[in-house]
Amino acid sequence: MTSLGTDDRTERRIRQLEEELAAARSELDSLRLAETRWRNLMDHSPFGVVIYRPDGSVRAANGTMKRLLALTDAEHDAVLSEYNVLADPQLTAKGMAEAVQAAFAGKPSIFPRVVYEMETPIEGNPVRRWLEGIIYPIRDRDGTLREVVSIQTDVSALMEAQERLTEERDRAQSYLDIAGVILVTIDADQRVTLINKRGCELLGYSSEEVLGENWFDRFLPDSDRERTREAYQQLMRGELDPVEYFENPILTRDGESRTIAWHNAVLHGEAGRLVGTLSSGEDVTERQRAEAALRESEERFRRTFENSAIGMALGGPDGRLFRVNRAFCDMLGLSEKEFLSRSPEELTHPADRERTREVVHRIIEGEIEGDTLRMEKRYVHKEGHDVWAAVRVTTVRDARGEPLHSMVQAVDITQRRRAEQALRESEERFREMAENIQEVFWLFDRVEKRVIYASPAYEVIWGRSLRELYADYGEWGESVHPEDRAYAAEAFAKIVDSDGGPPREYRIVRPDGEVRWISHRAFAIRNESGEVVRTAGVAADITDRKREEEEHQRLQAKIQQAQKL
Repeated sequence: MTSLGTDDRTERRIRQLEEELAAARSELDSLRLAETRWRNLMDHSPFGVVIYRPDGSVRAANGTMKRLLALTDAEHDAVLSEYNVLADPQLTAKGMAEAVQAAFAGKPSIFPRVVYEMETPIEGNPVRRWLEGIIYPIRDRDGTLREVVSIQTDVSALMEAQERLTEERDRAQSYLDIAGVILVTIDADQRVTLINKRGCELLGYSSEEVLGENWFDRFLPDSDRERTREAYQQLMRGELDPVEYFENPILTRDGESRTIAWHNAVLHGEAGRLVGTLSSGEDVTERQRAEAALRESEERFRRTFENSAIGMALGGPDGRLFRVNRAFCDMLGLSEKEFLSRSPEELTHPADRERTREVVHRIIEGEIEGDTLRMEKRYVHKEGHDVWAAVRVTTVRDARGEPLHSMVQAVDITQRRRAEQALRESEERFREMAENIQEVFWLFDRVEKRVIYASPAYEVIWGRSLRELYADYGEWGESVHPEDRAYAAEAFAKIVDSDGGPPREYRIVRPDGEVRWISHRAFAIRNESGEVVRTAGVAADITDRKREEEEHQRLQAKIQQAQKL
């Protein structure tokens, strides 16, 4: 019985071991199948997979990783045998070290969304790849770190495309930036999606400060904001036809309003949907100001031309007049039509026509020095009498120096010329009288303190030169008799500083020693303000009268003496 019992237990143990062995074999087969599947998955995965030991060295890597690094099998083994992820300096440089360290500390991590570059350490065979991925830990059941798995994908094609796109964008932006006009795109939400350098310069902001901003809220003045915004919204809704050109103001950082001339195009997205606008704009503020200044200048010129009290006319390069003001017409008694129907020569007095022809020729040929000529000439009034005018002719030229037209300004000086003629005639009569009387007529200028005129009788009576008297009126004082000199000087001062006063008598000594008696009368000449500016006087030789008076006195004395006897 004992033997039989022992055999049964042994048999049951054997069957149990056989079952355990079969289960172990089945589990091993399953494990081998799983490993085979995992290996196939690793080898055929589009992602590069690297398995690291807890110390950071490489335990395994799949074929995709080898292809990513462009390595041969031998190179691949050499790289993996030498590489340690915890000692890779590139990870810190690329900002990945923190994610790697976190994974080795037991925390799954995603590599930062920073594109980094991988280089193989095999000398002579550098390979640049742009990779990104995740890294996570594998633990045993007891929580012990067994390995760290890194899964990486090749984004080189994507990055190269992005680089090309960036290059194209930068190139396009450089083209936009060298443009001398503003270029700006605004989306359907009224926000700026693109602006070039010129636009930023004009607005006074950097591109970062402009992009994403609501164009209408930020860069349009209050006076135009809502009206322009409403038009834009209607355009985006398809309720308004695009306007290819318009002008409106923008607001700069400094608060200045600048007028921009815009050329616009609408942008379409999928299915033809309106998604925004592309606009090019030119700053026309200065041009508008210049145009406004020009209009104002032209208006001032028109008012000045038409309302001027002096005659004004414009002539073309051919010398013909094409515009004349009322004052010039009135000066010659002509209507505007009559005036412009005549040539400058026909308007001119016959005696001055040759000179006028010469002036017109010099204007046409551009020979007037300084482009301005002045002359006095006679015109013929419609009623036939002469009209004297002081004429100024100015040539107006364009930016290239070519003559555009000439401006004629004429001031009626007929009355002045008549007054001058009358004055000349009066002076001539005065001169004839002064030079033929026996007395000395003289004029003294109080301002300049000099004798400005003395008649020829001075040289006869005084025996001295008029030239010396004009050079120094003190010549007169030296001619006075020494005994009368103080009296004469006092008398002359009173004559000059007053209205003249009564006649003064004194003696002079001629250069030949002869003594003669002089009687002086004087009167003041005043200006419009009543100020005495000149003194006029008459000096007569009364020597003979004085001698007769002395003789008469001697005779009277003798008679009185005889009567006493």
